[in-house]
Amino acid sequence: MDASTLHTSSTLSGDTVAELYAAFRKRVSEKSAAVKATVDAFASQDPEAFMMATADEIGDGAFDTALKESFERGEIDADLYHGMMFSLLEAASCSTEHDSDGHSFTTTELFAMPVTGTIEEILEVTSDFDALARLATAFTSTGYVSEGVQVILSPTTVDPIAASRLTCAIARETVESFVPHFTDGYTREDANDLFEAVQAAFEFIGDHARSHLEERGRVTRLVIGATRRIHSTVYPTSADAFIANFIDENHCGTLQDISDGFLDLLNESAPGSIAYNMPLPIARATAFSALATVADNLSEEAAAMGIRRADFLMDEISVSRHGEQTAVEGVLDERILGPVLVRDALIQRDRLWFINNLGRLCDELQERDRMLTTVRSVN
Repeated sequence: MDASTLHTSSTLSGDTVAELYAAFRKRVSEKSAAVKATVDAFASQDPEAFMMATADEIGDGAFDTALKESFERGEIDADLYHGMMFSLLEAASCSTEHDSDGHSFTTTELFAMPVTGTIEEILEVTSDFDALARLATAFTSTGYVSEGVQVILSPTTVDPIAASRLTCAIARETVESFVPHFTDGYTREDANDLFEAVQAAFEFIGDHARSHLEERGRVTRLVIGATRRIHSTVYPTSADAFIANFIDENHCGTLQDISDGFLDLLNESAPGSIAYNMPLPIARATAFSALATVADNLSEEAAAMGIRRADFLMDEISVSRHGEQTAVEGVLDERILGPVLVRDALIQRDRLWFINNLGRLCDELQERDRMLTTVRSVN
């Protein structure tokens, strides 16, 4: 039993729980060689060695714990650790089944769809089985996913902070909870079961000191979904718009047009102030939630100052790190906007993507040691 499941064992005796925990800690202590092999392979940028080092470890909570504790002891460089976690989570978020004919295999892969709006609007969408079914249908009707790809969106409202704490074991458990609903059908009753499975996992790793369902104003929450694809060993899978966007290679051409059409269709019929974004890997979706917070806050402040630009491009955006927070400030018509403070936890596993996308909101991006101005508010 993993540490992540011990919380379900309240009916067990104290002695039994202690024995289970001791057994788990013993397994953690036995993972040092696997941790070293994984870190060395990732640092050397050797994909084959990385796959070999992690093949038997991904999905094991003891390996997750050993890796995290090694980082906390200062044995792994921070940037390397967070980049490695992004890659490990990508692998953990995909479940593969080899078909009996030997000529094909099937993958089920997690994604997160960021939804921005008021929490009431987001809850209304994510609790509506028919609304989520229409969203899933848009994936196929627009050609965003290739013919034959199945899509399910779970009726969840996941806090990005909880998603930023996702472990490989929980990711693997979550993706496998989708599998029977692809193979056996997906009904309203199934949606309730899937809600329990997905929500429980993210509530367990969430921030218990606050209620993310009571926040005011516009916020971003994540809907967790999965795709299911059949791959042939004879005819390799071609990248569709979903895959191209998922790996951040959807820059131009037909696939970009399909992506734009997909997002336009979703948002044309979006209720209230709801805004949908492209499906992303979960670690990237948490970084997107920080990006959405920055854009909304800077835009609102500019409007309050009477500064309006149709394209909302800042003259400059300044980024600086402060402990466990990152401050983002905008400069527009020689006036400083912000700072907007975002938790480093949201962006640390995909910081470069966050910085690069901030660069798309301005003419010039600066990374600084200190803020341009003093803090006026914390978001």
